[in-house]
Amino acid sequence: MQYKTLAVTGATGFQGGAIVKYFAANHPEVSIQAITRNIKKQPALDLLKLGGNVSLVQADLEDKASLVKAFAGAEAVYLVTDYWNTQNNAVAPNLNSEIMNGVAAIDAAAETKGLKHFLFGTLSEFASQSNMKWRNIYHFNTKIALNAYIRSKPDLWRKSTLVFTPIYFENYLAFEQPFFPLLGGPKLVEGPQWRAFFPENGVGNLPMVQIGDLGKVVAAIFKEPARYFQKYAVMISEYHTAATLVEQWAEAVGVTAGVDQIDLEEFKRRGRELGAPEFMAVEIWEQMCVLHDVGQSFIQKLDIETVDMHGVVKLTTWKDWVEQQDWTTFLSSSKTV
Repeated sequence: MQYKTLAVTGATGFQGGAIVKYFAANHPEVSIQAITRNIKKQPALDLLKLGGNVSLVQADLEDKASLVKAFAGAEAVYLVTDYWNTQNNAVAPNLNSEIMNGVAAIDAAAETKGLKHFLFGTLSEFASQSNMKWRNIYHFNTKIALNAYIRSKPDLWRKSTLVFTPIYFENYLAFEQPFFPLLGGPKLVEGPQWRAFFPENGVGNLPMVQIGDLGKVVAAIFKEPARYFQKYAVMISEYHTAATLVEQWAEAVGVTAGVDQIDLEEFKRRGRELGAPEFMAVEIWEQMCVLHDVGQSFIQKLDIETVDMHGVVKLTTWKDWVEQQDWTTFLSSSKTV
């Protein structure tokens, strides 16, 4: 391992948590600065149980000074920003909060003495690849703005890696938002039968990954850091259609399930019933549609060189992940619609 100290933001979340857990279990020689807003909450305290190389550090992405302190002494920093939690109670898309949080963290990283590697969990440029047809995918647009900001800082960019993380398998078990079905999650209907609904033109080329594999991806990057500087590390386990996604889930869980393909107005209507604002329904609709339209070639169209991490480490398949989960609570708590 090239680095002895690693600072990880969002340490209690999907991305940050996966990194902390993996390094605590597999690289005890690495000191992990697990950064979170509230170090007294139980999810943060649970991180201390993972190993003696984990320490909790309080910082807030809205407070650059706290990030400067949190990153101090780190040879490597992993940054993840959160679009979705900035949309709480929003009636219109809020891009500014995530962008400004990311800017504060990027500036703090650029000022960190002794920093050797900066990684950012990000997404891809899709609006331009679709000739601006699909331009309302706000959680992609914020990440693209931050990618550009990192690249505008030559001293930081030369030691940076952009880590592309697509749709998480974990969303289908642990997604807590009430409008989870908008992401293609199955819901119980009369029958009993489970149905997932997708945009009528958004049912193919869905890039997916077990985000729990992120820790071993980051570890692989750290073994040969120069190979990944100024590049995208693309973390895609496999591409699915809506049909294969739902069929494999249903077979493993032992239920009957299918897919409904619906138009935008119906998608928005169902979103309203679930409590999702219209802009969010449109955003998720466009995300699915652009993936279907642009296809798997979007990686080749990026203006930054890429490394396919599937060829570097073994990434878990959807089928294997589904079979490894306990679906009892999910199946029993889902209401008939």
